[in-house]
Amino acid sequence: ALIAALKPEPILRHKLFQIDYLSTQSGKIIASLLYHRKLDDVWQRRAEQLRDDLRAQGFDLQLIGRASKTKIMLDQDYVDEVLPVAGRDMIYRQVENSFTQPNAAMNVQMLEWALAVTAGSKGDLLELSCGYGNFSLALAR
Repeated sequence: ALIAALKPEPILRHKLFQIDYLSTQSGKIIASLLYHRKLDDVWQRRAEQLRDDLRAQGFDLQLIGRASKTKIMLDQDYVDEVLPVAGRDMIYRQVENSFTQPNAAMNVQMLEWALAVTAGSKGDLLELSCGYGNFSLALAR
């Protein structure tokens, strides 16, 4: 729907070279539009209209415009993902342009595995992976 909505919009299409998507299991979406040009107030007004049109179609959408040294957030730059891990909901705030585990179902399996293999452990555990504390948060509960 986003690409189709961009096609008749020359202001939003001009020098657009990439779209990054981040979505949750509940249907929340961030779409980051990346440009090889400066973004201005005209771009922002058209992007707001596009966002509103897509929301009216039922999309729970955040739009972000990016260009060299520029980031324009129309609303917010994150989505909250709720993962059911070992009988308890874990809420992860996933920020645009940051590493997240892209497969939510696999992430739940990995977290439950980590909980199982560390059950009853004594001492400290150091998570040595990049990201937003994916394993640390689940193990700390």
